Amino acid sequence: MQLRQSVGELAPESAVVGRAGRSLGARWVVHCVAPDAVARTADEHEAYLLDPTSYDRGLSRRLEATYSAAISAATEAGASSLALPALGCGIKGFARDQAASAAFRAAAAWLQSDSTTQLRRLDFVILADDVWDEWPRQAQVELGSPDAGSAGVSSKGGAGGEDTEIHTWSQDLA
Repeated sequence: MQLRQSVGELAPESAVVGRAGRSLGARWVVHCVAPDAVARTADEHEAYLLDPTSYDRGLSRRLEATYSAAISAATEAGASSLALPALGCGIKGFARDQAASAAFRAAAAWLQSDSTTQLRRLDFVILADDVWDEWPRQAQVELGSPDAGSAGVSSKGGAGGEDTEIHTWSQDLA
C-alpha cells in the first residue's frame, strides 16, 4: 500500500523497487506489470484486425520492455541477482512462447550491455509446467546453447510441504 501511495499506478514497460519483507530472504522486490494481451480498446481491436502479426509484435516488444525495466530497476538498486517470473503468462494472456521470447530478448540485451553493474545473475523462475515447457527452447533461440553453468534446472519442493515443482533458468555473468 505504501508503494502505491508513493509511486501511483504502475504501468507496463516500467518497474519500481521496494524493500522486501523480512520473510522473503531478499533485500528488494521489483514490481512491474505486464501489458495486457487480451483486453483491447476499440482502436487496439481494429489495429489487431487490420494486421494481427504487427499488433502481436508490438505487444511482444512491450512485454520485452517490461522485462528490461525490471532488470534496469534491479541494476539501479545495486542488486547482484534477480529472479523473474513468467510475466504475462497468466491472466494477461500472452502465449508461452511469445512471453519466453520477450523475456530472453531482454536477457540477451542485458548480457550484451556494456554497462558496469553489480547484477551478475538473472533467474527465470517458472511454477507452471506448461509454461516451463516452452522456456528452455526459447532460451536457446534467443541466447544460443547454454553454458554448463547456465542450463535449465528443475527442482521439487515448496513452502508448507506441498509437492510443487519450480523450474528455473539461470544465466551467470562470469
